[in-house]
Amino acid sequence: MRRRGGPTAEEEYLESLWTFEDEYAGSAAQVPILAKSQVFQRSAQQDVHKDEGSGTGALSTLRPQPKVPDVVPMWQTCQGDKPAMRDAEELRREFDDVIHNLEQRRDDFEAATLEATKARALESKIEEEIRSLRDEEDTLLVKQPPATERMLKVRQWVAGCEAALAEQREMVEARELEVEAAAARLRAAEAELDFLADARQALDMTLASEADARRDVAQALAAREERAAKGYVAKLEREADRLDQLAVTQQRLKESQIQAAREAAEKAQQWLKKGMERVRRNMVKGREVVAAQNEARRMAVIGLKDNLARVREEVAHKAALYRQLQKQKQEVQDKEFQDLIERGLNPYEIHRKKDMEAQVTRQRAALQERIVARKMIIAEQLAKEEAAHQRELQVREAERQAAIQFQREMGRAASEAKTDEYMKNTTVNHSVLLDPTGRMPIDPSQAVVAKTNTFGSGRSTQALLDRMTQKHPDIKAKDLLVPVKYRSVEETDSDEETSDESLDNGRVKPAMTERSGYTTATGFTQQSASQFHASDQDGDLGVRDKIKSGDWKQLETRKLSKLERSMLEAAKTRHKEGIAAPKSMMGKDFGGDAFITTPAIVEFKDFDVGQTYTAKVIITNRSYAKNTFRVLEVPPEYGSVLEASYDLPGHLATGVSANVMLTFTPKANEDISTHVDMLAETGPFQIPVRCLTKKASLKTSTKAVNFGPGVILGESATRSFSLINEGALEVEFSITPVRHEQYMEPVEGKGQEASPSKPTLRIGQGVSQAGSEPLEALPFTIYQPHGTVPGYKQTTITVRFAPSAGITSHQRLRINYRVPGQKRLQVPSDIVDLEGMGRDVPVFLERSVIDFRCVMVDHTYREKLVVRNGANTAMKVSVPNRPDVADYFEFSPNFGFVQAGETFPITILFKPRTSILTQCARFLEEAEGGGSVLKVPMKVTVPDQKLPVTFTLLARVTTTDLIFTPAKLDFGPCVVGEATGVVVRIRNPSALPQAFGCTNLPAGIGVFPNHGFGYILPGEAIERIVTFQPPISGPQNLNLTARTLAGRTFNLPATAFGVQPTLRLSHNKIEFPATPVNDETSVSVVLYNTSGSPQAFEFGVPPDSGLKFHPHVGEVPAGSSLRIQIDYAPLPDEEPEEESEEEEQKLPSQPAKPGSKAQPPHHSPTPSSPPDKSNKPKLTKKKSKRVGGVPTIDEREEQERGSTPPKDGEGDDGVAQADQDSNAWYRWQQHSIPCFIRPPDYTPEASAIPSTTAKLAGTLQGSPGGGKSSEGTSPATAKGGAGRNKSVQALHLAVTTCAVQPDIILRSDLNWIEDKRCYELDFGPVPVGQRVTRSIELLNQGTEPAPLKALPLDHRELFAVVNAWRLLKPGGRFRSLLAFTPQHRASYLEMLTISSDRTRIRLALKGQGISPELRLEPATLTTTGLDLGDVYKNESAQATFSVINVCPFPLSFSMKFNGVPNHNLQNRPAFFCRPSEGTLAQGEKCEVTLVFRPSSQRPYFQDMLQVHVPNQHDQLVIPVKGRCWEEGLYVSGPEYPHPHDDPFMERQLATLAQDVLVTQQQQQQAAAAAASAASTGAAAGAGASKGGSKTPSKGGGPASASSPASAAAAMHGSGLGPPSQIEPVPPLGVVQMAPSPPPTRRLVMKLKGHLYLGETATMVFEVGSLRSSTNGASAGEFLLDEVPQVARAAGWSVDPQRVALGAGDKKPVTVRYAAPQDAHAGMAAFFGHAEAMELSVGATLKGCSPPPPTPEGRRVLLVFKVTLQPGTRAPGEALPPGVTPVPAEGEPPPLPSKGTGSTRLAGSRK
Repeated sequence: MRRRGGPTAEEEYLESLWTFEDEYAGSAAQVPILAKSQVFQRSAQQDVHKDEGSGTGALSTLRPQPKVPDVVPMWQTCQGDKPAMRDAEELRREFDDVIHNLEQRRDDFEAATLEATKARALESKIEEEIRSLRDEEDTLLVKQPPATERMLKVRQWVAGCEAALAEQREMVEARELEVEAAAARLRAAEAELDFLADARQALDMTLASEADARRDVAQALAAREERAAKGYVAKLEREADRLDQLAVTQQRLKESQIQAAREAAEKAQQWLKKGMERVRRNMVKGREVVAAQNEARRMAVIGLKDNLARVREEVAHKAALYRQLQKQKQEVQDKEFQDLIERGLNPYEIHRKKDMEAQVTRQRAALQERIVARKMIIAEQLAKEEAAHQRELQVREAERQAAIQFQREMGRAASEAKTDEYMKNTTVNHSVLLDPTGRMPIDPSQAVVAKTNTFGSGRSTQALLDRMTQKHPDIKAKDLLVPVKYRSVEETDSDEETSDESLDNGRVKPAMTERSGYTTATGFTQQSASQFHASDQDGDLGVRDKIKSGDWKQLETRKLSKLERSMLEAAKTRHKEGIAAPKSMMGKDFGGDAFITTPAIVEFKDFDVGQTYTAKVIITNRSYAKNTFRVLEVPPEYGSVLEASYDLPGHLATGVSANVMLTFTPKANEDISTHVDMLAETGPFQIPVRCLTKKASLKTSTKAVNFGPGVILGESATRSFSLINEGALEVEFSITPVRHEQYMEPVEGKGQEASPSKPTLRIGQGVSQAGSEPLEALPFTIYQPHGTVPGYKQTTITVRFAPSAGITSHQRLRINYRVPGQKRLQVPSDIVDLEGMGRDVPVFLERSVIDFRCVMVDHTYREKLVVRNGANTAMKVSVPNRPDVADYFEFSPNFGFVQAGETFPITILFKPRTSILTQCARFLEEAEGGGSVLKVPMKVTVPDQKLPVTFTLLARVTTTDLIFTPAKLDFGPCVVGEATGVVVRIRNPSALPQAFGCTNLPAGIGVFPNHGFGYILPGEAIERIVTFQPPISGPQNLNLTARTLAGRTFNLPATAFGVQPTLRLSHNKIEFPATPVNDETSVSVVLYNTSGSPQAFEFGVPPDSGLKFHPHVGEVPAGSSLRIQIDYAPLPDEEPEEESEEEEQKLPSQPAKPGSKAQPPHHSPTPSSPPDKSNKPKLTKKKSKRVGGVPTIDEREEQERGSTPPKDGEGDDGVAQADQDSNAWYRWQQHSIPCFIRPPDYTPEASAIPSTTAKLAGTLQGSPGGGKSSEGTSPATAKGGAGRNKSVQALHLAVTTCAVQPDIILRSDLNWIEDKRCYELDFGPVPVGQRVTRSIELLNQGTEPAPLKALPLDHRELFAVVNAWRLLKPGGRFRSLLAFTPQHRASYLEMLTISSDRTRIRLALKGQGISPELRLEPATLTTTGLDLGDVYKNESAQATFSVINVCPFPLSFSMKFNGVPNHNLQNRPAFFCRPSEGTLAQGEKCEVTLVFRPSSQRPYFQDMLQVHVPNQHDQLVIPVKGRCWEEGLYVSGPEYPHPHDDPFMERQLATLAQDVLVTQQQQQQAAAAAASAASTGAAAGAGASKGGSKTPSKGGGPASASSPASAAAAMHGSGLGPPSQIEPVPPLGVVQMAPSPPPTRRLVMKLKGHLYLGETATMVFEVGSLRSSTNGASAGEFLLDEVPQVARAAGWSVDPQRVALGAGDKKPVTVRYAAPQDAHAGMAAFFGHAEAMELSVGATLKGCSPPPPTPEGRRVLLVFKVTLQPGTRAPGEALPPGVTPVPAEGEPPPLPSKGTGSTRLAGSRK
């Protein structure tokens, strides 16, 4: 929008252009030439037009000059032409409106005409239906026996159709009137358009002139911009010069840096050299040390060897001695043995005794040794125990001394002494207690001499500074908080010196520390040192710096090592484990507190200061095993008043108790709530302790005192209430009434209304102040208004009510409390309300209005009328009944006696009937909410009371009816096995809600929802879906019964027609799991065909449901099945469009058509607000649309009443209430998908398979089955049902879906592929072998941690996940790196699936591996190659192609020829390129010229040109070829054969020449040898001219090589065979020394493939003439010899036989062979063998430049070969190129077109 007071953005842009123009042209000012133009002035005031045809606002390209008076700036131009432009705009807009109105009127006219046509067609259809029914009626009249039932039905149908016809005719008349009105409006619009035609023409002319003016302005703008651009270019050039200078400066700087780097490198080399020398010296020393160590080890080994030898010698010597001793012993024993035998003794017995005695002796010795050793051990143990006992005694003594010392220094007495000392030093008056009573308010700042918060901040008062200086005279004040720059130098130096002096020999001297106004000496302990080390283990700041800074005053110790730290942590862990250990019993661990305390909470209640209280706590072990406990500590702040004492209990068994005594000595009147910490073997526990002071807690027994239903005037009543004191303090109370101005509460009268002249409340004027005198607050009197309530007791207060008027009296009392002696203790006051009612008469009613509320007819209701007697005597009462209501109201009993002060109940029976509304019409009154209310006035008669007691009976009578629409149900055709539904509308005309239920339902009938039970509000109309699943096929009649709790019964008749389907589904119900948005879930069902014919089907998938069926349309063969895949891909939540009010009003009033499938009314789902910026979407529960078949359970009550009672988890608006997080969102839908079956008699003219619910509903109003009768029903006959069975058959599939919000979402901006349901991550082109990474970000928007995982990728790791997947916390983000490493030059695609427990994200990874690549133009060069054509010898031909660099980096290329080396005779290449190499930048293009320059005649030159690029994957190879001729005429084919080894017999000619030279040297006579050589050459030439003979060569050359002339003609074209099939002519035998006639060239052409009888083969060769660039060109001629008669008879023909060639012409010659239809006996095909058919014919080449060597011309022999197969070609066999099939019988053979490619190609390479 243009700013009126300043330049716009366009003008600022033009200003910048002027600046460049001034710099370029140097002119100071230019006068704008278009400033005053009309277009310029208009554009300055108009906004940019957006309407079509107006264009854009014109802008001036001229610079405004303030010095020129005629020039006006663009934003200050006049507004004179603005009205003209505005008129044109308004005219154009008016013209557009007229055209739009005309189009709209035309559309209305067409729509009205169409509606009228439809109405007439429907009228005709109804008339035709009536005629058919009349005919049927006439037929039934004459039919015998008469069909009475059928006649009645036909007449009923006729009546219904006639009524519909009358309505339709009225509709036709209305439609015709609408057509006439639309035509009139159309004519009026056309007249208005004609009226504006001239104005439109003038507008066009105005716009054309404006366009011309704008064009002129645009030209001027272009000129200005061009000049400005030149100035801008000059500025850029100056900038480029500046940049060049800057580059020079940078280059100098780089050189200086390089020089500095070189110097540094030299220094580094010197340092390295010194280091290497030092290393070498160390290595020498190391070798010496190693040698010495090796020598020492060698000597040690030698010594060990000597020691071993010596030990072996000693062992051998000892063994020899042992053997000698044993030998001697054995000899002694033998001698003794013989002596015993000689003496006659038993030697064995004697030796046995000796052995036994020796053994006993040894055992005794061993026993004595053990006894001595045991004594020594016992003595040592006793010594150790004695030492331990002495140490224990020392420890106990030390502990006793320490306890004594502790009590002396830290005990209660010492603590109190320190506290007293502290109080004396701190307080101003030097007193221990400031206020012994505790009542005096104390200000700490006035009572103590402690520092305030201003001390040390620079804001302290001088008095505080003086006081602190006087208190601490030895300490000098330091301005520590003052910045260093403001401090004095002397003080700073002195601080540093003091800090340094404090560190003496690693120890800190004791320093004085100020704290809370007193001085304490602090030292440095081992514990503080350990804490110091623990806090500074990882720090780098030295201890000295920290001590100087004043943070710590600690010793400087060494840093703990890693081992010491680990040992310290292990010791801490062991200590922690030793404190508590779990107790287990039989594998069960005990949890909780191991001990329970009795009482659970220790209370010291109502204590007095200075007294001592003791409480006993019983502690019981309740753990699984024995346990013990000990008291840890009492909280330090309560250590002086609370003390715990106990005896060490030892281990307590389970269930055993111990006692702990708690002593409480209060010192202040304050409440204490604390605990005593205890420790057991299983862990710590606590004993709660609560100390409560004396309190005062008052309450009243009631908050309101009511004197009952009434007190008779002149009498009084008494009530009382109590004041309860739940505290220990005595409390004084006083009762005062609340004045009227303080208590303004409205008074509601009860019973009889109060008189307006009498006051409702009056407070007595005199209030007694004495405690014994009552307090009067008329009409209430309060006795004992003042008094005292002792502790833990209560006091009763009595109130008397004596009314003086028949009104309701209220009085509020305020009760104030005060504790004697404690003024500061505030007790809240209480309020008690007094209420009493005065009665004028003794007999009255508790309720004057008896309201029966809303009642139903034909029911009985009871109510009580309570009569109360306030008098002192019994009273008689009676209730007379009114005659007009006596039939409906009864009183039981109608009279009685009411005792004094008692009540008398009377029962009222109310029996409403329908007639009460007419019989008691005079008692009816309008109610506030609508309707009428029965109001009957009644009275109670009291004989002893003059004033009667009146009351009123109220009731609202309503009906118990329910209205069902339609009254009769018609289900129409129903598929067996599926349920078909009809919507039934139920309306409650009653004023009361009614509960109903459908009971005793017939088989197959179902009512939804709630199985036919429901609740209807008054005036509400709800819908229920009645479904029927036929068990059998055929017509069926049913009856539906509905009952209400009011005792009413309603019957609904129903009809249906069962249809047997031809297709069957494997499942009728599918429930999809919860599927996240942008994910997909698939299931399958099977469709079975049970019929004997194929069945076509189509699924009607609802739009925007996210469901896809594959296939959704198809055909199932007979007796087979077809699998149907169902995919569910939920769509993101979108806010649905709201329906119009008209549709909502029509929705509940349209009942379902009888005979059609039920369809719920279309409605928008419950709207849900879209997610806001805070990502807190609401939980939405959407409803589904029914497509057909069984309807979904839809909450129709919401449509009727607007709202329903909220369900669990739902709100009132239908939106489920859930946590405001992303996982709370879900969308539940239920669909019924129809599967339509095409009927067997389906024809294209018939209606198509219905695919929507509108087609399925069958809304034709004129059909017998669909017409609407006057009662709202239209029964369907069996015939009609059968007809519909043939037209519509459908199965239904219930599908339930649930879409949820994914817990893991992708935060990266990636492309979403809708059809693949995945994201796309494109790495782009990447060079082969290079690795590129991309990152994606995942967000967990759920409420639970999500473990991330992914399916494995390809093992080649083309795509890879760099970092590992982790557990993603709620709200956390995770960035994953993905890598792409191409291995080949190709495009890659792989799917990465990232999943959690609830979400799956599919990621399509794309990338392209690129390598250095050049592209050729044209792109077909590598396949087609370059054909340089036919050229003369030593002349050249050129071809051009382009090389383009398509890579994003520069490339170098070179041209190489890698094919067969076809060099010229001068050893020069026949092909070369210009340029042969180069370098191309990105996107650069280079033209390359290929030159073909042969220097010798050859039938072909062929090579492979390679465009070589380093590291390129695909090689660029271009086949190149050409031919060279020495003569002007030639014969060839369009294609080239494979290269021949030696086509020009160069090696053979060289061998022959060598042989001739050897032969000449051996000859004796030179002349004879030369003549012999000449004759030999002539003979060889003659033999070569004849052909057919083959002479082997001496030099081993190829015997079948062709001559140069024959090789030139041996080119196989489209009809030639491979080179192996070219028949060469005999080679030259000797070197031709003399000229000879040119040899005859031979061209062999063979059809590729086989030919069968009756087919025709065609071969084509070419003759051409060359055009020389030096010798010019001339005409030539090709003459073909006449084809022999035998060949023509065999089927050979050549056309043309003579060809005239101009300079540079090339013409084809066609050879055709037509095989005979039948083989004769002279053919090999007759006998079933293949036969080679051959034609040889000569030709002559004449003319051209240079001409042939002879005037007769060049002779050429042409040979054509065809292989003829017997029989006919197999059906389906492909025809070879150039073969024409056998013509049909009676059809002439087709003539092939000349020069076409399809007939010229007769062979191909092998």
